[in-house]
Amino acid sequence: MNSKKLSQSWYDEYREFIQNTISEIISFAKQYDENIISTLKIKKKEILLKEGEFCRYFFFNRHGILRNFYLKDGKEIITHFTIPNDMTTIFRSILFNEPSREYIQAVTDCDIIAVSVDKFNQLKKNNRKLEKIEKNIFRGQSQDLGFGSVFGGQVLGQALSAAYQTVPADRRAHSLH
Repeated sequence: MNSKKLSQSWYDEYREFIQNTISEIISFAKQYDENIISTLKIKKKEILLKEGEFCRYFFFNRHGILRNFYLKDGKEIITHFTIPNDMTTIFRSILFNEPSREYIQAVTDCDIIAVSVDKFNQLKKNNRKLEKIEKNIFRGQSQDLGFGSVFGGQVLGQALSAAYQTVPADRRAHSLH
């Protein structure tokens, strides 16, 4: 009984996180550059991303159902379903700049918001609001998204940006906890 409530609570928090992320990206894009967002209408069974292609987008599902899958010995192995107000991408392809090992396909007709990862990262980099106060002390300015609180991704991004400014240029983050 408690695990069911915990599971529902976690799911509700996850959906809220995704919706806040979508709102942040759309708000940011409208403020600076709407070219990072594309609205797509995908037909049932249409392939959004094929194995071997490089994934360069975050896909936010407004309507319909998507699935991620890969082929193993000719059989489709489903790894994820994306329902409305959820997102999908192939993080490994984005993070390691390697071809996708998976497909993303529409199970039903879908309305998708596709956000260019490269354009979004460049836009964020060019519009960083991080002030260096003194050695190893920084102050970040967060964009007001109307939620009454600071979005965790903003704080995390500012922390990582500040960390990079305190180490030699050849040092790279390999994990974040």
